[in-house]
Amino acid sequence: RAAAAAAADQQVEKIAADLHAARAHNGELERRLVVLEEAVVRSKGSEDNQTARAEALENALEAAMATHAARRSLVKKVSKAGSKVLRCREELRDAEEKLGGALAAAQELFE
Repeated sequence: RAAAAAAADQQVEKIAADLHAARAHNGELERRLVVLEEAVVRSKGSEDNQTARAEALENALEAAMATHAARRSLVKKVSKAGSKVLRCREELRDAEEKLGGALAAAQELFE
């Protein structure tokens, strides 16, 4: 009987030690779970921030592309207008030369 009681005591002590170790391990797992949950929350916030930043960058890029297209269109219009100005100046110069020639001819007739 004494041997059986000693064996039972040993089993109780082993079960108590295992229970204590399991509770300590559960406590550590719960702490890790809290840390992981906090990391998930931070990650989600970070992900939301990254998504918002990506959308803002995409919107800015679209606006920049639209501005670039508008500027390129204006450059084309200004270039065309500049070409027209040059042609008009040449035509004006030619007309002034013809007028000067006609004036000279008219003066010769009056002299």
